[in-house]
Amino acid sequence: FTVVDAGFPQVFVGREREISMLNERMANALKGNGDWVLLHGEAGVGKTRLAYQALRDAEKLSATVISASCQTLERDLPFAPLADALGRYFYVLPDPVVRALPVATLNYLGQIIPSIQDRLTQPAGLPADSTAGAEENRQRLIDSIVTTITTLADLRPLVLFVDDLQWSDPDTLAVLNRLLQRLPDLP
Repeated sequence: FTVVDAGFPQVFVGREREISMLNERMANALKGNGDWVLLHGEAGVGKTRLAYQALRDAEKLSATVISASCQTLERDLPFAPLADALGRYFYVLPDPVVRALPVATLNYLGQIIPSIQDRLTQPAGLPADSTAGAEENRQRLIDSIVTTITTLADLRPLVLFVDDLQWSDPDTLAVLNRLLQRLPDLP
């Protein structure tokens, strides 16, 4: 159930202190005490490489890993990195797990990940409430993404990695903000 796609070599040298700290945080998260980590620094110092090494370690501990990447050119596309990451993840997700997710949630996710509808035994269609305004629809979509991620974390410990967050769109940041509020209770 994992989507780690950076293509880095298997050999990793150095950064023992950072890897140790990340593995400690991961061990706590796997016990149900979710947490978040922000890697920051100058461009080119190896933040992404360090993160992918930690993600490989998380895979070895049987955590689901979903990785998203924010792109400069997609800063004006709502939910772009999450739609891409979740779309790739849903592609490999077994049908029983997809069917375990709330149908209403999948309806809203279908707005940003049309391929989800192909995975449902009964096509979900558009959300039923056509009277909702744009902001209400946006809020429901944010809630649906959060519900999806938290439901997946309840099924199996989950790591969500978002690279180059400085290029994210406001809607992706809104999803991450809501997730941060729920983390302490999630694996």
